[in-house]
Amino acid sequence: EVGRSCKIIMDIAGPKLRIGRILTAKQEPRVKRGECIFLTERENLTDFCGLDIAANCNIGSLLSYVAAGDLVRIDDGHIEGVVEEKREEGLVIRVNKVYNDKGAKLKKDKGLNFPGLQADAGILTDKDREHLAFVCRHADIVACSFVRNAEDIGMIQRALDEQLAKTPGRELGLMIKVDTMEAVHAF
Repeated sequence: EVGRSCKIIMDIAGPKLRIGRILTAKQEPRVKRGECIFLTERENLTDFCGLDIAANCNIGSLLSYVAAGDLVRIDDGHIEGVVEEKREEGLVIRVNKVYNDKGAKLKKDKGLNFPGLQADAGILTDKDREHLAFVCRHADIVACSFVRNAEDIGMIQRALDEQLAKTPGRELGLMIKVDTMEAVHAF
């Protein structure tokens, strides 16, 4: 006890797009500049769709918003590419940058980012809504990632108000993380 108060911030994750299962003919799913990756929303990967590496993602519905020519970053930018072709089954991504000359290993659960993507995915996942009950009871501030616009903030505030109504007199600060280009332009 030092006689000082300390605010507690808890972060709700928001929609995190991730690489799921990986199917490859290679011994190690390492990609190099110039190679292609097939990305799909299909849960069961059974073929490579004509490429050496195929992968699915955890929020496949977002792939419908992606277009040929869109930029793709995987694993915090360790792998970067461009959507070369959009097929009914998914996306063909041509790798144009990797973090070293030996290539980069494509790994399950690594982040997947489409800078500039404008999609209608909700800002709060079902898991976020579950976590808000705990956050509203124990935190002083809630931080929210991947906020895109004022509508997202309104949705978060309504969800917080709903939870805070269960604990009268409780107040909670809201910290918005501006971490997408869409949000930078919106604010």
